[in-house]
Amino acid sequence: MRTRSKVLTGVLAVVMLLIVGAIATSWAPDQPVAALAAAAKGYRHFKLKVGKDDPNNDVNAAVALRKIVGPECEIATDANMAWTVEKSLAFAAGVVNEKISYLEQPLADDDLPGLEALAHATKLPLASDEAIHAVSDISTQAKAGASWIGLKLIKLGTFSAMRRALDVCDDHGVRPVLACKIAESSIGAAALSHLAVTVRECATGVSFTHSYLARDVCASPLQVSNGRVAPREVPGHGVEPDVDYLMRQRC
Repeated sequence: MRTRSKVLTGVLAVVMLLIVGAIATSWAPDQPVAALAAAAKGYRHFKLKVGKDDPNNDVNAAVALRKIVGPECEIATDANMAWTVEKSLAFAAGVVNEKISYLEQPLADDDLPGLEALAHATKLPLASDEAIHAVSDISTQAKAGASWIGLKLIKLGTFSAMRRALDVCDDHGVRPVLACKIAESSIGAAALSHLAVTVRECATGVSFTHSYLARDVCASPLQVSNGRVAPREVPGHGVEPDVDYLMRQRC
């Protein structure tokens, strides 16, 4: 009989690729190329960073991304608290035909009245991320209208807290978004990968961010291959810090 760890060996966590949104009225030159290349490599989940002063610029970016990756790929969007209710509604109206999975944290993390108003005014699903500081925040955000909840291991602190958070999501009928914070190393990514392959439903891609680092702190970083990550079959999380490199970075 195989152990649970052996059963999970080779199970792949589906990766979500972060795409920087429109700059002024057009994309940065490398973004369409990066999105097309990623889709060709097997990425099926994309998160478009939005939040421009003029939401129409981000509408244009979402429309362009949909044309590039095709109808079968998932596109989510993330405004990182940059918008008002009015700007969020303008964006939602502009992408109504683009199959956007959700708009993440368009409003300030403490704007519960705004979240309630926005949820009642649009059919675009809303996600809460910056507003989640503890497991107890999930219920508050879900009751206010969030249908997706961003969960970060580095914020909640332990696997047991993450499991509790996932249970609370189930209780409220909301979906989890598993993610690293921007510029986490392979240490955090490896830990999240082990959790991700145990989640019953992970309807959106898992956001790993270590590949955006100029230099990982691990000698052998967690590898992303064709839009997938597999936890390594070695003791612990599967990665080790490069101690010599870290010692050289000391002030």
